[in-house]
Amino acid sequence: MTVKKMEVEDLDDLDNVLKIVRAQLEINGKQLVTTQKFKLDRSAEQNALMWKWLTVIGNELGNTKDEMHEIYKEKYLISIFVRDDPGYAAMAAAIKQLRYQSNTDYQDIRKQVIKMTSTTKCNVKQMREYLTDIKQHASSELNITLPLPELRGLI
Repeated sequence: MTVKKMEVEDLDDLDNVLKIVRAQLEINGKQLVTTQKFKLDRSAEQNALMWKWLTVIGNELGNTKDEMHEIYKEKYLISIFVRDDPGYAAMAAAIKQLRYQSNTDYQDIRKQVIKMTSTTKCNVKQMREYLTDIKQHASSELNITLPLPELRGLI
């Protein structure tokens, strides 16, 4: 079985896919065709901007960029994942229940979840929201002006 994957972004791409499907139908008869939404992961540029900003904020506050990353993951990224990922939301809800049973276990697990939560799981839209949250916090609450390179598509 031959599997062909093609990205379709516009009508020209769709026309090309339809030509291939028509040709395969003529040659081989019945075909299985599936489609799925394309998930674009966060870009390298978004990631570089995040680390640049975390470094600037960390330097202003006397923290490392890694410390700032942990702070912002807890402050913003976790809530983005809870909203967008039902599995992550269920895990977060289960962990919150520990708070009432064993605060020590809750704090230990909470720290591990924050540590394991990663922007590598973000799509472009989620990363854009995360960067916007960081920028807003730095400017409005910390009075820190972040460098703004060409931001088209980044935030």
